[in-house]
Amino acid sequence: MIILILAKLKLIHSQIINLIFPRRCLGCKTPETYLCLDCVDKINRADGSETAKGVLALFDYHDRVAKKAIWQLKYHGRKEIGEILGRVAYARLIEDLAERRLWSGRTEKILVIPAPLSRQRERARGFNQSALIARAFGAGAPE
Repeated sequence: MIILILAKLKLIHSQIINLIFPRRCLGCKTPETYLCLDCVDKINRADGSETAKGVLALFDYHDRVAKKAIWQLKYHGRKEIGEILGRVAYARLIEDLAERRLWSGRTEKILVIPAPLSRQRERARGFNQSALIARAFGAGAPE
């Protein structure tokens, strides 16, 4: 019973926040989302996306929209952004791996590991943004 009441209060709180501070795309201000499909597609890929042996960066973190998105996720708790970034990262990685396979004939396995966050930061933030992105990334993979 208490869990149901808390869930309803959380929903009401979320609706009030959305009413006062409506979601708008961080790139173009389109209503109802933090990142619209057009702006997500425009986020630059990292130059030389392979930063170390087997380690890929799928976004240019100097990109204005990517930087805003990560800031909003980390410091304002906009978890929806982490889910969007995880799905986009999955799509981009699959595209990169398909292209590599086409040219090299190799198949590669993917291991997604969220960056650790100190317990103190995780408690303060209420979540690990890397784990949130990794879960959304993994949700895109077929069973």
